[in-house]
Amino acid sequence: MHVVYYRRVDRFRYIKPIKVSTAQRDEIERRVLKSFGKKIVFKKRVKGYSNIFYNSPYRYNLIDTCNTWTGNILRESNVTMSYWTPFSFNIIDSLGINR
Repeated sequence: MHVVYYRRVDRFRYIKPIKVSTAQRDEIERRVLKSFGKKIVFKKRVKGYSNIFYNSPYRYNLIDTCNTWTGNILRESNVTMSYWTPFSFNIIDSLGINR
């Protein structure tokens, strides 16, 4: 699991907020935490960057990408999402975010 931490996201012009209910937010959080497996295990940190890697029981490939992971979590949390989201534009278009 590759996680990037940002101190402030408001300075990135391409990051857009989406509106979700409290129940949806809680479900998204539960599903993201579940992606780490039974126990969150630190794997490595890339020096000089805020990139941190953790163990995960999931494996990604050309069919199952980080975007399909994101789309699945949002869809399973009752956020309107297309059936398959192999690319970021599939998620962005499903959410109706202006680019």
